[in-house]
Amino acid sequence: MDVMFRIFMYAIMALAFNIIGGFTGYVSFGQVAFYGIGAYTTAISMRTWGIPIFLTIPLAGALGAVIAAILGFIVLRLRGSYFVIATIGLTLIIDTLVTNFKEVTGGGVGISLPLLPYSMWLIKTIFYYAMLIVMLATIFVSYFIRNSRFGLFLFSIRENEDAAEAMGVNTTWYKIVAFTVSALFTAMAGGLYAPYMSYIDPPTVFAISTTIMIVLMTVLGGRGTLLGPVIGAAILICLSDFLIGLIASELNMAIYGSLLVVVIIFMPLGLIGVVREKLPRLRNILK
Repeated sequence: MDVMFRIFMYAIMALAFNIIGGFTGYVSFGQVAFYGIGAYTTAISMRTWGIPIFLTIPLAGALGAVIAAILGFIVLRLRGSYFVIATIGLTLIIDTLVTNFKEVTGGGVGISLPLLPYSMWLIKTIFYYAMLIVMLATIFVSYFIRNSRFGLFLFSIRENEDAAEAMGVNTTWYKIVAFTVSALFTAMAGGLYAPYMSYIDPPTVFAISTTIMIVLMTVLGGRGTLLGPVIGAAILICLSDFLIGLIASELNMAIYGSLLVVVIIFMPLGLIGVVREKLPRLRNILK
């Protein structure tokens, strides 16, 4: 159940990244910032204000979306590598702010949360289904966007943003909306992670390695597809658990980074793209 919980969580974040990185073509390395914002929103809301746990999840998503809308208005005017660098910078800024506001966030010590007053099995079951529901909601929203007029605008931005602007598409507005929706679900995943683990700190929830995993999952499964991020999440989480028992964690990231380079060079369309080419009959299923 713990493995499936993490597969669901990373699938949510990969699907959310896919909205801005796959549909729109803007590769954001700042997704982990919204994951951390969601985690800290839930932790602070529960510990400081005593808000019930499952009321903090939509609150975490809402706060992540609001911050993304504000930041998106600034960074989404950039393109290409400039946008990537800007999103990394935003993650570092938010990480630094959380670390230094010790009175609210606990600083580098982090925040400890009490366990729910149930058996460990029941706690895992509750969070298992909660994360599953959020993942299904993310898949549904991704499907809706992909098959809507809004989705067509995002794909037009990905293919040729200048041409889309020339045709009258308000590209800045649509990019901000995509960025906001992406942050909403990422923050909700972080909001569920905090009480499940009962402890969070900045190095854990703002790790750049988490963003690398999210990007790799999306690219491996198939960027711009509906189920690709889910498939990529399932494969990499299982691979991660296998490698942890064999190799030091520091070397794991080297393996993931190498795998990301290999996939981009030799399999740019991802696993779903490869299956589509080899088995044309499945093209209508693997969208």
